[in-house]
Amino acid sequence: MDSSNWKPTPTDIVIMQQTCWLDEPLRAYELFAPDIVTTMNVDGAAIPMGGTISGRDEFFAQLGRFRDVFAILDYKPRIYSAEHDTVRSRVDMLLRHRKSGEVVMFKKRTVYIIRENIMVRIDEYVDHAMLETFMRMVSSLEAGA
Repeated sequence: MDSSNWKPTPTDIVIMQQTCWLDEPLRAYELFAPDIVTTMNVDGAAIPMGGTISGRDEFFAQLGRFRDVFAILDYKPRIYSAEHDTVRSRVDMLLRHRKSGEVVMFKKRTVYIIRENIMVRIDEYVDHAMLETFMRMVSSLEAGA
C-alpha cells in the first residue's frame, strides 16, 4: 500500500492528538488550526483551559499554564462516535494539583470538529461544579499553609 496516498479521517486526527497529549502535547501543534476555538464549560478564572480560548497559540499557552498547575497522572481517551467531520470522545483523567498534592479524578466529554485534516473547534464538557469546588478547596489549603 502506498502511504503517500493515505488521507487521515477525522477520527485518525483525534487519535493522533490524543496519542501525544499526555507526554508530548507540542507534537500535536500542527493538528490545530491557527484560529481554532476551544471551549470548556468551566469558568476560565477557576481553572486554566476553562471558558473560551481563541487561537492555537493561546490554546497552547493555556495548556502550559494548566500543566504548571496540574500533573497528569492518568489519561485514558476513548472515541465513542464519529460522523462526517465530528468526533466525540470521553477521557478519564487523574490529576495531581502540584502545590497542594491533592488528587482529582474526572471524566470529560469532548466534541472535535475537523476540517481539511486539522481541528477547527473543540468543545469540552466536564463536571464544572466538582472542578470549581476542587479549585476552591486547594486555594483554601494554600491560603492556610
